Amino acid sequence: MKAFLFFLTVCFYSTSCFALAISEAGNQPLAKENYTDWPNLVDAVNDETRVLMTWVNGSESLYYTGKTADANRVLKEFAETKAPELQLILLPGPGPTRKIDDASVTIDYEVDIIGGVARASLSRTDMAVVYDLRPTMKIYLSDNIDIEKLVIPRNVVVSQLQDLEIRYRNAETNKDPAVRKAAGRFMEHLTKSFARTGDEYKKLEQQIEQIKQIVEVHQAEE
Repeated sequence: MKAFLFFLTVCFYSTSCFALAISEAGNQPLAKENYTDWPNLVDAVNDETRVLMTWVNGSESLYYTGKTADANRVLKEFAETKAPELQLILLPGPGPTRKIDDASVTIDYEVDIIGGVARASLSRTDMAVVYDLRPTMKIYLSDNIDIEKLVIPRNVVVSQLQDLEIRYRNAETNKDPAVRKAAGRFMEHLTKSFARTGDEYKKLEQQIEQIKQIVEVHQAEE
């Protein structure tokens, strides 16, 4: 396990600000006290399949690699989190890659939360229309994940790629130029992340359709 502590300049809203950032590889247990804003989340946080944690002023992402059964376990643990609303986003695979101990690792699922200074800053502005403040789990349809075998708890809101596109497109029309700029940056990243050609594009279309059907079934059961 390696942990890195460093400073960087980041801006959620103002022209400039300094942020404290932490990156920790591995799955060494993280303290329950760090997650008092999200009761019960710590079990998902400390799942054995976690390979990386990143934290910037309270904005935290937890990355995992695993099979469908592992994703289901983390999803079940995530769904036990006490929060006004929990979100699951199903996305085409493969997932993003992260540099861990000098190796590129493909992520199968992740959990994202925003708290601390980051949440306070976003909550005071229209930036919340870009940055989703709900605890969110993302599952990518990699070769490790069989979408037909995912067990989705009823208390989570299920979203898909199209929902992210709509969110960012709407934010690009916001009256605040800083919000529009952030939305454009998010939209550009989303477009690049899911750019495909040839057979990979056909696979992308198939995955999008699979996800759409799963989302529709879940919404009908709510």
